[in-house]
Amino acid sequence: MSLGKIYQFTLQIDKYTQISIDYKIFKMKIKTNKFTISLKFKTLILIYLLSFSLSKAQNLKNDTLSKYNYEELRIKIVQNLNKEPFVKTYSDYYLKKALNESNQDHIIKGYEFKIDVSSEKDAIEYAKLMLVYIQSNKPSLVFKYFLKLGDIYYRTRQNSKSLKYYLLAYKKCNKKDLKGVNEIKMQIAALKCLLCMYDDSIIILNELKDYCTIENPNLKLYFYSLQAENYLGKNNLQKSKLFINSGLELSKNLKEESLVKIFKLLESIYHFKNKEFQKSLQYLLKSINYTTTKNDFTVYSMTSYYIGKNYEKLHLNEKAILYFKKVDSIFSKKNDIYPDNIDAYEFLISYYKKKGDINKELYYSKQLIKADKVFYSNNNDLEGFVHKNYEIPKLLDNQREVERKMKLKQTILLTIVIIISIVFLIVLYVYSYRKKRMKQKISILQNDLDTFLNIQQKLYEQKSKNQIETKNLTSIKSKEELIPNNEKKKLPDEKKEQIKKGLDLFESSNGFLINECSLEFLAKKINTNKTYLSQYLNDDLGFTYTNYINNLRINYFVYLLKTEKKIKFYSIESISELLGYKSVKVFSNAFKEKMGILPSIFIKKFETQNIENQNK
Repeated sequence: MSLGKIYQFTLQIDKYTQISIDYKIFKMKIKTNKFTISLKFKTLILIYLLSFSLSKAQNLKNDTLSKYNYEELRIKIVQNLNKEPFVKTYSDYYLKKALNESNQDHIIKGYEFKIDVSSEKDAIEYAKLMLVYIQSNKPSLVFKYFLKLGDIYYRTRQNSKSLKYYLLAYKKCNKKDLKGVNEIKMQIAALKCLLCMYDDSIIILNELKDYCTIENPNLKLYFYSLQAENYLGKNNLQKSKLFINSGLELSKNLKEESLVKIFKLLESIYHFKNKEFQKSLQYLLKSINYTTTKNDFTVYSMTSYYIGKNYEKLHLNEKAILYFKKVDSIFSKKNDIYPDNIDAYEFLISYYKKKGDINKELYYSKQLIKADKVFYSNNNDLEGFVHKNYEIPKLLDNQREVERKMKLKQTILLTIVIIISIVFLIVLYVYSYRKKRMKQKISILQNDLDTFLNIQQKLYEQKSKNQIETKNLTSIKSKEELIPNNEKKKLPDEKKEQIKKGLDLFESSNGFLINECSLEFLAKKINTNKTYLSQYLNDDLGFTYTNYINNLRINYFVYLLKTEKKIKFYSIESISELLGYKSVKVFSNAFKEKMGILPSIFIKKFETQNIENQNK
């Protein structure tokens, strides 16, 4: 955690505001060095483009900008650090003004401004241009080139490179130039603070105490912020509070609002470490509303992290998760994270492990490993720097275990899907097969129905004739009842003919619809005994008496279904009663035995089939 660098630009740019440089000398001496020659044309082109862009973009503003002196322009740059169009305008004009006035000190300061407000690639180019100018005009300030390179890499968290150039700057700096030496030491102290090497940073800052507190107020604020961070890192809350209070008081007196916010953030961290969680949240929640990732992702990330930590301590894990995810979001976009913030991933991993969310547990495990690699690659050459408060080998083992569980879960899920698919296909096949059979049955029934109707018609036509013959049948005395069943091997032909005529009359008169139509009743009705009748039905027709009656009733029901449209609106109870059944259950069972389905379903199928036939 290092907040000092967030506004070190504000502090550093005050140190050399009295330097002056002569641009005319630069033009004369540019030929003295090979490196200088290689950058000559870049320098001239850049100056030309700078002048051109300014003349084009600021024609309407030059009158306004020209009224500012260098100090006023510096203030404008500082106030607009997070407002790219404005900071570019002010820094461009600062350099242009210095070049036009051939002011050597402010030409160098103008390059420093451009380095501090530009992207890494452009900043390096400006640093090279500044080196060319310094080599030609102020060789004693060549250390500034290496110092600014260190600042560039510090800004992009390439800490190994940053320290390398800070040490080169220290080597190149004339040790009699105390201001230059102290400036380099300040940056090394800031880097040590960032890397959580708090003791080393405190030692360096203690050596610079007089320099920082006497030089100027802004430098004093920088000193206060770094010391506050160091002692917060060491959990020495009493000392950290002294520096925070001093910084708050001075920044308010100077009306430096941006610096007030920094010290308020440090104060919130102090309250968190002092277990005053609600007090810490009070400012953090307010500040995050005006802090955005675009303008200041470092402050936004740190604010989100400590809001999450406060909620974690208050056991409001659902809220903590929201802000730890913001830390991850910034890391994903910027590929940058502070060492203190890394433990947000430990909470995310633990949280989703308890929830049983394997996918998110695996994702944040990978993010933690990635964060470690990024941080290690940026600091791998720094001796004594230990940033692993967690066990990466153990985490990798955990990641492999999570991946194994995910594969097992996927395998089980795939197996279940396959089984369900097979069952579904089987059910679909059975359903299709039964539907096909049902259509075939209905089709056969419709064909048989025509035959049945023709028979019924013929029987009806013979009804009158049969009624005459019935009188003759009733005059015949039947002695068959006295004959035991086991004594008769075969019915005589005349007896068969008698029973056949009786059954024809019975069927044509719809006698089977009578509720009490038993075997004995029918035998008496056609003037025979139940033994002969049963034998005739079994041997000649192939039916039991019950099957014979059921077939007649069900065929008659199908006949009514086709000829009487209103029958389909009858209830099953009414239909069973109409057909002579004693109960719905008896009718339904008899119908299902013959047709294979219940009568209610048959009616629906029959109706659907009729509609399809009509549409053909």
